[in-house]
Order: sequence, then C-alpha cells, then structure tokens
Amino acid sequence: MEYFDVVNENDEVIGKASRDEVHQKKLIHRAVTIFVFNSKNQLFMIQRSRNKKLNPLKWQGSASGYVESGESYELSAKRELKEELNINAEPKFEFDVKTFSDEQKEFFKLFSVKTNDPITVNDEIEQSKFMSIDDIKVMIENNSSQFRDAFLMMFNRYFS
Repeated sequence: MEYFDVVNENDEVIGKASRDEVHQKKLIHRAVTIFVFNSKNQLFMIQRSRNKKLNPLKWQGSASGYVESGESYELSAKRELKEELNINAEPKFEFDVKTFSDEQKEFFKLFSVKTNDPITVNDEIEQSKFMSIDDIKVMIENNSSQFRDAFLMMFNRYFS
C-alpha cells in the first residue's frame, strides 16, 4: 500500500496516510509535475487514462505523481519520469504551486527536462504526443476543461 506524507498549510510533515485516506479526507499532501521538452522546444503532453479515479481523460504535463512518504520532491520527480515515461534524467526545479480545491489539496513542485531520448509511456496514459506551445495555447483557449486545473496553473505561470 502506498503512503503519503500529510502536510500542513506550510508544507511541513505532520503525519502520513494511505492514498485512499488522503483522497477521502482531503488531506494536504505533496505532488510533482515534470515538463519534458524536446530540442524543438515542444512539450510532451499526456492524456490521463480513462480508468483514473481523478481527472480521467484530462490532458496534463509530461509526467506527474504523488510524493511518497519520506521521499523528497526531487526523488519523486526522478522516479515518476522513469515509471511513466522510461526517462532517466535529472529534473530541474522550476517553482512551487499550491493547488487547494474541493477535490484535492496539494503542494506541487514543477520540474523540467530537455531530452531527445525515446519515450515509452505506461498504461496510466490514454494518449501522448509532443506539441508546440502555441498549439497547446489554442487547445486551452478552445476548451480549457479538457486540462487538469493544476496543469493550467503551471503552464500559464511557466509560459507567462
């Protein structure tokens, strides 16, 4: 069973809980997102699996996941890159994002990676592709509801 650190409003660890407990009780926890860029400065986008409990079929950045109990944000970002995209790389920290909604309460750290290595996605992903930043902006303008809210916050901040 997976356990996550439960944190307070200052991102300080105050306990630990299972994935289900974190979601059911809407406890504050930690997560990472990694934007993967290629040499053309295109962003690798993924559409979440239809089988995901939260945000099924929503588009988001290249890789993301929860920080496991006792794990650092940096180690989590590296692990998620390997698990979701089969990329071995050192992600570069970009900035923090706090996303507190009715659905979840998370502290995110955004990381980025540039690579031209082949990407192999796992079964948590419905579809994936490299996209130009302009094409993503058009998709957002046409229908922002097809994206995760946390992704929109990070994308807008990163490209502002």
